[in-house]
Amino acid sequence: MGTCYIMPFFGAFVADAFLGRYYTIARFSIIYVIIQGMALLTLSASVTGPRPACHRKDDCHATTVQSTVCFISLYSIALGTGGLKPFGADQFEEVHEVEKKHKSSFFNWFYFSINIGALIGSSVLVWVQMNIGWEWGFGLPTLAMAIAVGFFFLRHSSVP
Repeated sequence: MGTCYIMPFFGAFVADAFLGRYYTIARFSIIYVIIQGMALLTLSASVTGPRPACHRKDDCHATTVQSTVCFISLYSIALGTGGLKPFGADQFEEVHEVEKKHKSSFFNWFYFSINIGALIGSSVLVWVQMNIGWEWGFGLPTLAMAIAVGFFFLRHSSVP
């Protein structure tokens, strides 16, 4: 969690110094969903190789490679988060009163959405993981994020 909160500084720096907003969001969202991040985490919960072997219901032990795969996927998610979170406020200008209000409204909805996502993640997805399976508990948010990234690319396909 701490890495997720510190990585937007890195993402903002990369956008300002090298890639620009669009290409930063595009590249970091690919890291987040496809290359490693969420897809790798889903695979580590569903495919036999990276998934730890369980001898009984609560007796599971991960090998060094399995733990490494899990941590690579978690830190890739944090890196992807860093490329997505720093953008939003820069679309509003502080000099116009209407834009100030829109900026405030943006942050209200942004944090409301984050908290609703945390509520769903800590209740519904945990229920899915415990009652249906970990592969579904990780697979559903991976699918949702992949759809969101797809819409981003479709919406911005005319951007250079």
